[in-house]
Amino acid sequence: MGNRTGNAGLYALLGLGVAMVIGGALVEALPDAPRSPSIVEEATPEPLPATSPITEPATPPVHPPTPAAAPHDEEVTLVWNAEVTGGDRFESTPVPCVLALRVARRLAGPEALRAIVECDAERVFDGNVVTQQLWEVPLDGQSFAHRADLTAVRMTNAGRATLTASTGEHRVTVVDARGVVELYVQDLSAPRVMDPLWSANQGQTGRVQRSLRRLAFPVSIEGDAPAAAREAQRAGRRPGFDATTCELFVSPVPNERTFNCRLVVRCGDTLLYGLGTSGYNRCVLAGGGVVSARDEGTTVVDSDAEIELDVVAQTLRLHDQIDDAAGSRAYTIDFELAQDPRCGLAGQWTGAAIARDGVSLTWRMPIGGAEAPESAALVTTGGGVANGTREVGVRLDCDAGRVHLDTRSADLPELSLAAYALDFGPGWRGLAGAWRAGPDDAGALWGQRR
Repeated sequence: MGNRTGNAGLYALLGLGVAMVIGGALVEALPDAPRSPSIVEEATPEPLPATSPITEPATPPVHPPTPAAAPHDEEVTLVWNAEVTGGDRFESTPVPCVLALRVARRLAGPEALRAIVECDAERVFDGNVVTQQLWEVPLDGQSFAHRADLTAVRMTNAGRATLTASTGEHRVTVVDARGVVELYVQDLSAPRVMDPLWSANQGQTGRVQRSLRRLAFPVSIEGDAPAAAREAQRAGRRPGFDATTCELFVSPVPNERTFNCRLVVRCGDTLLYGLGTSGYNRCVLAGGGVVSARDEGTTVVDSDAEIELDVVAQTLRLHDQIDDAAGSRAYTIDFELAQDPRCGLAGQWTGAAIARDGVSLTWRMPIGGAEAPESAALVTTGGGVANGTREVGVRLDCDAGRVHLDTRSADLPELSLAAYALDFGPGWRGLAGAWRAGPDDAGALWGQRR
């Protein structure tokens, strides 16, 4: 009995020594923990004044690099509507696009992981985010929109591909071995119902809860106005999809301490108001919607035009005086606002979606000439899911430039059986948005009209 007891103790000591050796080897073999990229500490930084020269704000304080934390909640995909406006990759412009950003919610703050640009069903960029700044805009207490500044890189056999983006300045640039793509991108991502990326925004409600989108038809033009405004006037009140038009976009802002809204007036690819980081205003509101706005002072005075908006009367006046190397010029444009007659779903839609687990799939949705269909046939066409046709519910909201796509009555497990809120992109040629069916179920979807 005594010998067996002694042998057992010896075996235990030998086993413990072996375990310590193996454990030490495993520890040495573990890779270093990745370091999180910098991200702005405050979710809603102060916007810049609209009545003084606009420059890029100083970088807010950032978190010091720390080892990446374990995921706090889900990963989400944020999407921005965009379009090609320059570069040498596409023969003609504009071309409908989307910027998609895969973001992980971390204990130390959100971390952007992956950036995608897709234009007219062509994957233009898909790479890893290198630097980032994110802002979050609370809307109605449940929905949030986002602004992003970022760079991303992808190494391929053909060489290095880079993306630089500042959605607040409406610009995205992709450079790779095939050439350059320049995009106009909308300031804020398509709103989505989700838990906020910053816990401090939980349950927060913005003063401007709904964006506004209107066709701005030039009824009167005086002076040396940009050529795009006169082209829009010639296109008439019922423009086609290829016509040059003027549009008004009114959106919330990341911080409401000074201004509560931002206006952008765009004719074709020419920004008349809201260029760069300008366009901030103190809008008069009613029930979370914009009623009116006014900005006094032309470019000569404060670097942007005078503007007067009356949503009830459906009027918009833009006046500017510019002194630069080309000389002195002034113009005044009176616009009549209306819902854009191009708001509709007729056409051949094709696109992609990213499920909550990051898996991608492709889809198409052919829709006949009905201006406001109640349902449509959505066909999943790839991405490792079962192909097939499903009938989905459709509801247009042209006032906000949005379509609601309801897949809950269809057999669509790969699309999470949820209700999407999709925003139309510039020119009504693109759609982008997201769904949320539960705390652990989120994804994004986008597509272009052919």
